[in-house]
Amino acid sequence: MSHTNESRVSFRRHETSRMAVRDRMLQDQPVIAVVGPFAGLQRRAVVAAVRRVAKAAPHMRIALSRTTLGRRWRHNDNRLDEWWDGLVTCVPPATCDTIEEIAIQQNSVISVDHPLHFVVAGEYLIIVRDHCLGDGKVLVDLLGAVVNIAMGGTEDPDWSTLRLEPLPLLRAVRATFLRSPQTCRALLVARRLDSGGEAITENRDLTAWSPKLAVVYAVSPVTVQRRLRKWARSTDDAVTVSSALLVALRRAFDTCGVTPEPEQSVIYDIRRYLPNGSGVVNGNFITGLTISGSAVDDPAQVGGAMQTHVDSGRPLAALVAGVLRHWGRRCPMKSIVNVPRNPQAHLVFNNMGTLRTLQRLPWSQDADHRKCMFAVEPAGPEHVTVTLATVAGALHLSASFHANVFDVNDVRHALALAATNPLMLLGVDNAAKTPPALPDKDDNSPSPAEPTG
Repeated sequence: MSHTNESRVSFRRHETSRMAVRDRMLQDQPVIAVVGPFAGLQRRAVVAAVRRVAKAAPHMRIALSRTTLGRRWRHNDNRLDEWWDGLVTCVPPATCDTIEEIAIQQNSVISVDHPLHFVVAGEYLIIVRDHCLGDGKVLVDLLGAVVNIAMGGTEDPDWSTLRLEPLPLLRAVRATFLRSPQTCRALLVARRLDSGGEAITENRDLTAWSPKLAVVYAVSPVTVQRRLRKWARSTDDAVTVSSALLVALRRAFDTCGVTPEPEQSVIYDIRRYLPNGSGVVNGNFITGLTISGSAVDDPAQVGGAMQTHVDSGRPLAALVAGVLRHWGRRCPMKSIVNVPRNPQAHLVFNNMGTLRTLQRLPWSQDADHRKCMFAVEPAGPEHVTVTLATVAGALHLSASFHANVFDVNDVRHALALAATNPLMLLGVDNAAKTPPALPDKDDNSPSPAEPTG
């Protein structure tokens, strides 16, 4: 097994190592993942699986915590035996209907000293982790490996023996910009990237606010996704399934009373800019770019804008710009304490693609009745982060937002509508005849823009 310095030192005693800026940028943002059901899932088996993965692949950062200032990793090798056992707890068994609420209740179990935690809820596994440990690609690899081994898998994951890329950002910049100098102008465009901390304008009527994370979830069945893919292939060349889904979701939110703002953001995986033969990238290697104007409501224009971003290297340039901004920052960003009384949703889309790592797991339900949910604390009060993940042909949609800014039922309606009938939202004539039946809204719920304590 070949690893970089982080992997070689991660089992030494009383040691710290530098945290990459691309990881520091995302610390203190809890990420929650839920997968299941898996018949016979047991805590003891999960503990053994976590220990095995940690030893086979130290770059998964299972045995790491943060120093108080959040600029270095602390290696906890002197107490590994108790570390494994403490990483995994049990809660009463969950059902498909209760797992979302149970997962959100686990949001507070992580801390600076314990940035990763596993929770067994009957046939479901919940992972709660600080975003600084890694992005969605790393999280899915960890999920797949732990569940596979806990359910009787005998082989370590393929990626556990691959070498790590020691300086992935530098290598991506060299491969993308130095070999193609004309793309360097993308660095100038990347200055528009929102820093994520001060988006509220002064001329809006504000009210006091504090975070209240919520997540809603829906599954778009295999048959619905098959029709959507068929339509996308038959229409404008610029239209992709992703761009069609983004427009359908935006229209669903608007239809259900969650007014989107003119701009929306798309998350990009920067691994695409690494040359062939590169090693595994640990930690976070993602960034977000905005799409604005009339393009946000047209699948072809959204698809064209996303392709232009990729071809020009703008996502890579944006990550470089973000790292440079955060390089010397020692103080945390100022917390947001107010929210507009009439909020507009800044939609953030993260399409994780087809998760083949999870498709191979021994699920106890068919594709349309599995749970594969991801929640991340939004960057601001008006942000609504929608995560899309395809497993065995079914699309899993998760929306993370603050429940004291946007009404939970409105967001739930929007996600259900987009999951059940995206073609109707896109104006396709031969879509389903009637919209899906949605639960009644609770008229006694407090106004979303008002603080609820």
